[in-house]
Amino acid sequence: MENFRLNRMLSSTVFTGGMSIFKRNNDYANVTTKPNFVRSGKALLSQKKSGITTAINSSKRSTYRNIHAGGSHSFILDEGGKVFAFGDNSNGALGLGLVESAETPTLVTVCGERDKVVNIATSRSAALTELAPEHTLFLTRNGRVYTSGCNEHGVLGLGTTKRVRTPHLIHPKRFDNKKITDISAGAQFSLLLDEDGCVYSIGLNKSGQLGEGSTKSASVPVKINQKHLSEVKFTAISAGRSFSLLLDSKGKVYSCGNNVSGQLGLGHKNNILVPTQIESDCIADKHITRIAAGDSHALLLADDGSVFAMGAGALGALGNGNTSGTADNCATEPVTVSHPNINSKRIIDISAGYYTSMLLADDGSVFAFGLNFFGQLGIGSTMIIGTPSPVLTNQIPEKIVGISAGNAHFMMNDEGGNVFIFGYRANHRLGLGSNRGVQPIPVQMEFVNVKSKMSQRDYTFYKTLTSA
Repeated sequence: MENFRLNRMLSSTVFTGGMSIFKRNNDYANVTTKPNFVRSGKALLSQKKSGITTAINSSKRSTYRNIHAGGSHSFILDEGGKVFAFGDNSNGALGLGLVESAETPTLVTVCGERDKVVNIATSRSAALTELAPEHTLFLTRNGRVYTSGCNEHGVLGLGTTKRVRTPHLIHPKRFDNKKITDISAGAQFSLLLDEDGCVYSIGLNKSGQLGEGSTKSASVPVKINQKHLSEVKFTAISAGRSFSLLLDSKGKVYSCGNNVSGQLGLGHKNNILVPTQIESDCIADKHITRIAAGDSHALLLADDGSVFAMGAGALGALGNGNTSGTADNCATEPVTVSHPNINSKRIIDISAGYYTSMLLADDGSVFAFGLNFFGQLGIGSTMIIGTPSPVLTNQIPEKIVGISAGNAHFMMNDEGGNVFIFGYRANHRLGLGSNRGVQPIPVQMEFVNVKSKMSQRDYTFYKTLTSA
């Protein structure tokens, strides 16, 4: 591709592509291959407008994230609604068409210019070293949902099982023309929450994770069974590998699906086909504000900052110090996550991955525990950790305000919008251009900033370049 001269109008804009990343004297940039479009973080650090994710020290923090770590891929969502993806795309989960993978953050076209993406949910497969069926949901400001990726069991909600490699709209009539306000992706199934507090589910239902009373899979959204919960209004959803968590407006938690490790928190290990309230004494007087379903365990966060874990404790995922891989290392009811490292902290966010857990405190400190074969805990080693341990953030000048746990990698973003990533490099899931080895220390992603807002002028110019 011929070189392009960029004038001062785009002086804060950087293009990356192939082997070249250039920005010279604020006057011009040379682009030698088709670029990815990203905004320079340095040019945007002075922006203090609140966006999709902000540093709010209260239980009313937005449930939407700017960063999304999946199985072997990742997404970044900027405040302008632009979506960037990187990692494996063999099943189309990135929504980038026929591209097999993206080595660095690449722009994804999801919806028209009159709407914008406000949230993303992407699956975290159980496979750590092999590629697995992955899918992604994109939620827009207008309450529409687009899906892309592997479509086994009809998980994309389009009425078929045909794989889709670019974002396709789930017709609003599937939700009785209600606006969708939240989305969550499990392993080959998904959950969606509408504006009235009703929950829909799609996809694989082998263990009853769809919550509609059977084990029949669904290729179009179906309402969960709420007949016994007529007075309940749900406000948050979280899909684990094969189980579901639901949070109501009164701070009570409900669960259904696979329960082989007690991850439903109901005091037993039997699968449950309809949402059932967790009535454990441990959380009886707590108002839960956040829920996070992992592979075979789950985390709950109360409004007072206390954290609870339930399910499989193998490899230290429950934070109680037990890293045994035996079947009896589990908690069938919520247990308090307590450790000197966090006891004086107020936890404001939680994220659960593949036998891994991540906690964010209101002072910006981050703690992680569990499986660490690939350095995904960000503690500088690959040692399994059974108690909350501080992620190495001491070299990050601004406060961390966002976290996301994938299966073998983690992501964070600070209040300046900078993105940090660590863990397994395979399949380009870290977006650093290399797919070999591990990254046990958080590294900042260059030229990616979640606080950037691509103008229409910028976007049109980008389209002109990439179509050349």
